[in-house]
Amino acid sequence: NWTDSSAIVSFAQANGVSEIFAYVAPGFTDPTYIPWGWSQPQLPLEESLAADAAAAGITVYAMGGDPSWVPNPTYGTGWANEALATGLFRGIHVELEPWALSSWGTDQSGTIDQYLAELAGIHAVAATYGVPDEISIPYWLSMFSTRTGVPLDVAAMRNADAATVVTFFNSVSQIESFGKAELRAARSVGIPLRFAAEANQDTPAWLSFYGDTLAQFDSAIRHVNRDMAGRPGYLGIAVEDYQGWSAMP
Repeated sequence: NWTDSSAIVSFAQANGVSEIFAYVAPGFTDPTYIPWGWSQPQLPLEESLAADAAAAGITVYAMGGDPSWVPNPTYGTGWANEALATGLFRGIHVELEPWALSSWGTDQSGTIDQYLAELAGIHAVAATYGVPDEISIPYWLSMFSTRTGVPLDVAAMRNADAATVVTFFNSVSQIESFGKAELRAARSVGIPLRFAAEANQDTPAWLSFYGDTLAQFDSAIRHVNRDMAGRPGYLGIAVEDYQGWSAMP
């Protein structure tokens, strides 16, 4: 949620951000629709962000996803078509979280099938527009497998052009340890991978850098990037999110 696109872009420039994943609500192209939690229609904000970012040489991806999309495949493909048809975005970034569904506990194999089918459908839409499709996955997704025994992180990555692994720890060593495991999985598929860091308050506290100063957070990010420099497929770090990061003292 934002109202000042120029402030976001200025912050991004000052902090070495090259891509912005901007939340896009389904139905956002309706000029009268105000998404839940927003104070005004979203389309003008997306337009101003895309313009300001382009002028600064920063790429904007449409970001979306919800567990409810998994059993309803037209939700995700419809969202991707709506976002990309505007021409505002240079790619899409999707996070679905099927493990949040009750069916994960009652029919996990079926839910996994639906999850992968949804990712494949969204990936196909991105391909028709000629833009990259990136997914977010948790570092522990490899604990689960498809019906044919393929680790679920690998199976999910096969339906994407890039991935972000949600390494939400406030420890450089843990971010690197869990991130490297997923980087190996991504390389086996042939796609690049980002690590991730959380800037907002979370529970337990070790999930986030909340409480650190901007200088301390920047030092941690630089440490990871320095350690990972030169490793094939490493894309850097995705930070969640602008509000938490910009509020650091």
